Amino acid sequence: MSSVQSTRTMFRVGGSIAVLTAVGAIAWSVCSEPAIAFEACAAPICVDQAWTRATPGGSREAALYFSIANNSGSDEKLVGVSTAAASLAMIHRTTITDRLVQMVIVGDVTIPAHGRVLFSPGGYHVMVTGLKAPLKEGTVVPADLSFASGRTLEVDIPVLKASALGPAASTGPASSGSGGAPH
Repeated sequence: MSSVQSTRTMFRVGGSIAVLTAVGAIAWSVCSEPAIAFEACAAPICVDQAWTRATPGGSREAALYFSIANNSGSDEKLVGVSTAAASLAMIHRTTITDRLVQMVIVGDVTIPAHGRVLFSPGGYHVMVTGLKAPLKEGTVVPADLSFASGRTLEVDIPVLKASALGPAASTGPASSGSGGAPH
């Protein structure tokens, strides 16, 4: 995994805000990850447990969360995300070092062979900026996930209530792919 550290959000846990340089610091959550069950999927790359939170009217940012399973015998890399709902989507990772929380843009995320990577509050997530309209509970955000292999997956990400901590129960696979034509 490569990291590009051109945009950072930093603040102290339990202390005052030290530096806040990137939009969307609201994506970081101090709550723990919910326990969720994962659906079985036979495709080489599967996305499930996708969700995001509803946004207030004036918000221009949101975070997208999901889980990617790699059922193949080779590592795969998520290299990009796009959505028609916003002008920009970036893969971020939140880290905590010495009580300092940082949100860093990452260039790609490796999904290990026969493994899974969770995008969740306080970890990997997709930060979308320049929302074209508020995200309304009960709707979906369409997103395209692009992989180094050339595979592109279309994912419908359900919008949950603004206070959601994650999907309460398994909602089934959001998408699965077998390497069709890129969109």
